[in-house]
Amino acid sequence: MRITQANLLLFNTQNLQQQQQRLVTLQEQAASGSALLDPTADPSAYSQSLTLQHAQSAATSLDKTSQQVQEMMGTYDNVLGQVEQNLASAKSLALEATSPSMDSQTRQALQNQVNDLLNQTVSLANYSDSGRYIFGGSKNGQPPYTSVSGTNGVTSVTFTGDQRTQSAVFDNGVTVASTVSGTDVFGNPPDNASSAIGALISLRDGLANGDQTSISNSANALDNASNQVLAVRAEVGVRTQHLQSLDTFRQQVEAQLTKSQASVSDTNLPATATQLASQQLAYEAAINVTYQMNQQMSLLTQMSKG
Repeated sequence: MRITQANLLLFNTQNLQQQQQRLVTLQEQAASGSALLDPTADPSAYSQSLTLQHAQSAATSLDKTSQQVQEMMGTYDNVLGQVEQNLASAKSLALEATSPSMDSQTRQALQNQVNDLLNQTVSLANYSDSGRYIFGGSKNGQPPYTSVSGTNGVTSVTFTGDQRTQSAVFDNGVTVASTVSGTDVFGNPPDNASSAIGALISLRDGLANGDQTSISNSANALDNASNQVLAVRAEVGVRTQHLQSLDTFRQQVEAQLTKSQASVSDTNLPATATQLASQQLAYEAAINVTYQMNQQMSLLTQMSKG
C-alpha cells in the first residue's frame, strides 16, 4: 500500500486530536482531583468506586439514624428523671406527714403538693415529642393515658396505648430498641397502688383522710415505683452506650472507606503534574508536525499547478 502525503497528514491530524484529548483529560483530573472523570477509561476502578460510595452512603444513613435514636434516648432520660424527682419529692412529703403532731391545715398543704406532683406525673406519662407520644408504643398519635378526676383531683388513670417496642437496625443487623413502653415505667394498670401514679393517688387520699397507715404504705409504694423508674432509666443509658460503641466502630469503617475511595478515585497530583507537563510537550510537538505537513502539502499543491 502506497503511503501518500495526504495519508500522513490525516494520520498526524488524528494524532493531534488524540494528544489534545489526552491533555484536556489530564487538565480536568488536575483541576477536579478525580481520576475517574471518564468511566470507560477504567471500568474496574469506576465500579469499585461506586461500591465504595454506596457503602459510605449506607454508613452515613446509619449515622443519622443513630443520632436520632440517641436524641430520643436523651428525651426519655430527661422525662424519666423528672418522674423520679416527683416520686422522691412525694416520698419526702409522706415522711413529713407521719409526724403525730401535724395539724389538718399542714396536712392539707401537703395534700395539695402531692396533687401537683400527681398531675405533673400524669402529664409526663403523656409527654409528646414533635407530636409523638413517647410512652404510647405504636399508638403514639394520641395521649396514651386517660385520667378521671373527682373532688380531690385525679382518681383513676387508664392506659390506652400498647406495649409494642419500636427498634432500629444498625451495623451487622444489630437491633436497638428506640422506644420505651409506658407500662414499664408507670405499671399496668397505671393507677395500681404499687405503681408511680397509683402510689401518688393513694398518698394524696391518705393525706385527705388523715389515714396514717395509707400514708405509710404509699411511702413504701413510692420506693418501689422509684426503683422501677430507675431500672428503666438505666436501660436507656445502656442503649445509649451501645449506640455510641456502634458509632465508634462505624467511624473507623468510614475512615477506611474514605481512604479506599481516595486510593481508587483521587488524582495523584504529583504524577498527574508530571504527565501533564509531558503531555503538553507531546501536544505542542504534534501541532508542529501537523503544521509542517500542512506547509508541505500547500507547497506541493502550488508546484503541481505551476
